Amino acid sequence: MLRQISRGMLPVLVALLAVSGTVRGWKQSYDVTNMAANNFPGRMVVTDFKIVGRDRRINGTMTFLEDLFDHHKFTLELYSNSGIGGYKLMPMEVPSMSFCSAIRTYYPRFIKNSIRTGVHTNFDFKDGNVCPVPSGTYWIKDVLFETKDWAAILPRGLIKAKIVILDKGDNVGGVEFIVDIKDKTF
Repeated sequence: MLRQISRGMLPVLVALLAVSGTVRGWKQSYDVTNMAANNFPGRMVVTDFKIVGRDRRINGTMTFLEDLFDHHKFTLELYSNSGIGGYKLMPMEVPSMSFCSAIRTYYPRFIKNSIRTGVHTNFDFKDGNVCPVPSGTYWIKDVLFETKDWAAILPRGLIKAKIVILDKGDNVGGVEFIVDIKDKTF
């Protein structure tokens, strides 16, 4: 009986591997444009980001009024707006995690190619291993998101990414960025 199941599953496994390789090879079919930055200054984190210029780059500062340690939490909520009824929470869950873990997790895929130390910021990410995050004011300039490592498929329209820093469950500052995702014009 076990051999029959194994033999019967072999074509399914081969098909799954073939599809997996194909999906990995997909090129992104979208462009991302920064639309807005909404700042939510708090008692530990104060942001002052703006979208500037014709190509809509992110510029501004982020001030950490205290060092941020592993016990501080990072939350990310993603909302989409297809034009009907405003923003709705997307079904992708991004778990709340420690601030330092968030940098380690998201730095290689979402930050490293977009916000480079010495070019786009004076903050030293230490290749994603910075912890604690030292207090201070850090600038960010001319940031356009490099999306080559993002998901191959994303919904079109406005996407809001709301980032909040928590200390013992209390919101101590954050920011939300709104981007417009459109089909790529070739």
